[in-house]
Amino acid sequence: MIEYVVHTVLFSDLSYIFYCFLATAFIGYFLLTGSVYLYFYIVMRDRWAKLKIQKEMPASSEVIREIQWSLASSFVWISYAILIVVGTDQGWFRLYFSVAQYGISYFLFSIMMLVALHDTYFYWAHRFMHSSFGVSRHFHLLHHQSHNPTPFAMHAFAPLEACAHATFIPLVLLIMPIHLYALAAWFSIEVTVNLLGHLGYELFPLAFFTGGVGKWINSPTHHNLHHQESRYGFGHYLNFWDRTMGTNQPDYDDILNKAS
Repeated sequence: MIEYVVHTVLFSDLSYIFYCFLATAFIGYFLLTGSVYLYFYIVMRDRWAKLKIQKEMPASSEVIREIQWSLASSFVWISYAILIVVGTDQGWFRLYFSVAQYGISYFLFSIMMLVALHDTYFYWAHRFMHSSFGVSRHFHLLHHQSHNPTPFAMHAFAPLEACAHATFIPLVLLIMPIHLYALAAWFSIEVTVNLLGHLGYELFPLAFFTGGVGKWINSPTHHNLHHQESRYGFGHYLNFWDRTMGTNQPDYDDILNKAS
């Protein structure tokens, strides 16, 4: 069994999936967060100061802690990459590799479905992690040590929380066909939203989020407020569940309107 797993993960026709996960989890993550941190927090710190959501800068010890726990989370991602490669080889997962198999329309639809499904999964999993101190202590409390998060905080999770987030991918691969490139496209969207939510800077005019379509999209300020007051604001991409379930920060709309 061990020989089969090693061969499938490292030497089979599916091995490139594992190596892509490996490169993304370590090299990609630290290049992205490191370059963004360097730009906003060091090189252009004074120029972008007016866009800083919390005006004070986080202590260097906080940054180091975020990096350490993000590194730990990367090892969790790799264990799930092994599961996905082996599961695909065994036929457990509905990962496919030819767009023609389901057509371009389904390919594009599946990306939108991944965003919608993940937004729902994230909201309820995230809300569960805040349901009691006992649950939060084992899952999510570590992430909330970043009251003033930097880009490095986007994957600074306790192992159980990292597992909870990573479980979404094998779950969705069990229920619907997903092209590998559709999965990569969704992941790129997820990383972008995650990075903006932990950036610490509001790069968009908040007026956009006060009405129309923008009202249903989460601003970076939305997640930064969650790090300041964790009882509210559990959504990821969209503001649909928070608005529907009444879990937005009570003064969220006032903050948007005052800054508009």
